[in-house]
Amino acid sequence: SVSFSGDSTRVASGSDDNTVRVWDVTSGDQIQLFKGHTSYVTSVSFSGDGTRVASGSDDNTMRVWDVTSSDQIQVFKGHTDSVRSISFSGDGSRVASGSRDKTVRVWDVTSGTQLHVFKGHTNSIRSVSFSGDGMQVVSGSDDKTVRVWDVTSGDQLQVFKGHTSKVNSVSFSGDGTRIASGSDDNTVRLLELDTDQELNMQLRVRWIAGQPALSLTNADFRGATGLTANQRRLIKQRGGLITDGSSLIM
Repeated sequence: SVSFSGDSTRVASGSDDNTVRVWDVTSGDQIQLFKGHTSYVTSVSFSGDGTRVASGSDDNTMRVWDVTSSDQIQVFKGHTDSVRSISFSGDGSRVASGSRDKTVRVWDVTSGTQLHVFKGHTNSIRSVSFSGDGMQVVSGSDDKTVRVWDVTSGDQLQVFKGHTSKVNSVSFSGDGTRIASGSDDNTVRLLELDTDQELNMQLRVRWIAGQPALSLTNADFRGATGLTANQRRLIKQRGGLITDGSSLIM
């Protein structure tokens, strides 16, 4: 796992050697080495201000490190199986974690307190992500679902069940109204919050001569204006629905 700092000057990496390392992007030098995990490091994430790095591990713990001093700030213990994904809230005050124990947990970085345990998934969780405002967490799981959780109340807000295989990655849009999810079913799906519906656009990865090629399976681009001739041609080639009056901003 790797993660850029917000200013793009550093990269954090987690490794099967049980360590977390921070690298200077310009020089390529290793500037920090964090040791403490006792098994593989599966996920790392920079805080928004770049002062801290969080890490999740097969040792069932999540840890937060100070990038300047190299101190271990917190060790979060509560998961009963491997921590597979972690995500800082935008303000860096909380961290979400997803685990093979089928739970999503939210933690207070300063106090080390576990704030919420979200239960609902029926299999291992592969990916978690905070919304930009820090009010919601989305999770993707081996149970093929994407779930959205309210960080204040602890309630499960929505469940999306469109994928036909494991969900490997989830992410909120910047405005918090949509979620993208990637799966072993070779699709990326765009999900509309508050509707429980997938958007018309579904991105499907096909393999041609051993290489991935993006298709727009039944993506509907009818009813707007402004597409170039080349854009219309590409949409048709990739399986999209289009008329002469269609539009897509690329």
